[in-house]
Amino acid sequence: MKKLYLHVGLHKTGTSSIQVALGRYKGLLKDNGIFAIPGNSAGLFRREGSDLERGAMFSGYGAVIDKEFVERKIGGIKFGKKNIISSEFLSWLFSAEEIYRLKSVLQLYFDELKIIIYIRRQDKLIVSHFQQASKNNNVFNGFYYSGCSRSIPTSKDNYDEYLDFNERIKTWENAFGRNNIIIRVMESELLFKGDITKDFFNIFGLGNSVDSIRKNESQGFEKTKLGHLINISGVDGLVANLIRQQANNGGRSLPSRSDAIKLYSRYVDSNIDLNSRYQLSQKNEDIFDRNFSSYPHERSDFWVEDTANQAILNVLRAMKPLDNIDIDILKESAKALEKTRPELGSKLLSLACTLKT
Repeated sequence: MKKLYLHVGLHKTGTSSIQVALGRYKGLLKDNGIFAIPGNSAGLFRREGSDLERGAMFSGYGAVIDKEFVERKIGGIKFGKKNIISSEFLSWLFSAEEIYRLKSVLQLYFDELKIIIYIRRQDKLIVSHFQQASKNNNVFNGFYYSGCSRSIPTSKDNYDEYLDFNERIKTWENAFGRNNIIIRVMESELLFKGDITKDFFNIFGLGNSVDSIRKNESQGFEKTKLGHLINISGVDGLVANLIRQQANNGGRSLPSRSDAIKLYSRYVDSNIDLNSRYQLSQKNEDIFDRNFSSYPHERSDFWVEDTANQAILNVLRAMKPLDNIDIDILKESAKALEKTRPELGSKLLSLACTLKT
């Protein structure tokens, strides 16, 4: 009998910390009869490559499961009696059809399936997730969120597919059965010892045997704003990396308190329904603490004269290393590559001409 605990890692719910811990404590898990794949196992469920870059893995606003691909990947692993797989990619599965397709593959290899989902108050999750999207031109986040450099993406009804936990969990529940859904709440008083890593390992009775791990933390105001603008512009590679590295990481880009409350109010009734079915919180009917004091009264995600000037200066400073590039050497190198690597030579020549202008 083989059992799988599948961690459907919603973004910005401590997923990166959990995935690092799966690698760090692989020996501990093994000693307790648990086989865990360390890190993010997205590669088991989605195919890398140019098709993915173009968003071909998406149907509407959700990811799709390539059944044959997943079968080949899963089938090549020697699993134990009790197993853990964690993947943020699975949080992009919205349709019942895709979730059932995933189940049909997993049932080929496992006799029992448990789904672990961590949830976080919706306003905190989308602010943090959208901020995360500024770090790189990620195909999933870029496809899902509308382009802007504010702290909350432009409102769209399809965001409910990610943020309405009650409805999306019902879809997983219908496929895998309510008794096989494990929901944990990302609030310190509801986590084992107030820590996400300890809480996850405590599902397996090992919460006291691991240390806290914090990964993938938020960026500051300028880094976030410039990151979104880089993504919108389509700039990538060397120039984008230079700008991101030079950007200041202080301060925070946040919505106003009233905007955060307004966003959260959209999901209160749904949270109440979820809590009534799973009894996640005895203290709060809608599961989450309603303390919004971490937000400013006035939104802090707008440029002002000083912050805009500083950002421009940092962008200009980021370009300084390009001054040291010798254009003539680039041209000579491009000419030398004409016979052996003509495509690369052409690109290098194009770069030299661009830098010269």
